This record gives sequence, structure tokens and C-alpha cells, in this order.
Amino acid sequence: MTDESTCGTGMAANAVLPTRMAEVVAAMADVLTRHTESLNPDDPAAEAEREAWLAIAAEQRQIARHLTASADRMEAQRELPWADHDMAALTSADATSAFTHFVTAQERLSDLLTEQLVEYRSMLADSRGTDAEA
Repeated sequence: MTDESTCGTGMAANAVLPTRMAEVVAAMADVLTRHTESLNPDDPAAEAEREAWLAIAAEQRQIARHLTASADRMEAQRELPWADHDMAALTSADATSAFTHFVTAQERLSDLLTEQLVEYRSMLADSRGTDAEA
């Protein structure tokens, strides 16, 4: 293995994104599943909520599996040899626009996660009876 930077090594390095996304999506599925355990079985409205949450959790687990498979495939590209590229195509307006969209989407995700973390840490602290900053 060489330390040469190639598209394959770049692809492998970026596998962390779908890996982390899979972790978050799978964890959300677990939260939804645990939430259904709190529903009163004697409440008729609870069954509709239980069915919806469990269906969404199942979908999210499937998404997490797909993200993990994608990350594994990305990681497996590490040893791809260097390939010649058309730099004009790589730096074209369309390619630059696609990369700009990717960066903007990551920024929006980062902002959302930062915002939610404040709320979720507070909720977690309340459930534990501790300070959210701890």
C-alpha cells in the first residue's frame, strides 16, 4: 500500500459519512422502538402510533443497512489505482455546482445536528435528573 492520494483513497476516507449517518438513523430507529414500549395498550389511539413508529423504525433500519453497505463499498475502493482525469470536466460548472450542493447539504446537516443536540441534551438531562451541560 502506498501513501499516494488517489480517488480510491479519497473515496475510502469519505466512507465515514455514510457510516455516521447509518449510526444516527439506526439509533433513531431504536428510540422509536423504545418509545412504543411506553404506549398504554388500553388506549385505542396508541395502536395507530405504535404501528406508525414501528413501520418507520423498520424503514430506518433498512436505510441504515444500505448506508453501511455503501460505506463498506466506498472503503473497499482504497486500493484503486490512479486513473487519468479530464481536469476540464472535473472543474466544470456542473461538477463545481454538484460539489457546492454537497458542501451546502453538509453545512445544513451540521447546523441541524448542532441545533438538535442542544434540545436532545436538555431532554436527556431532564430524564436523568442532571444538568444538560454535564
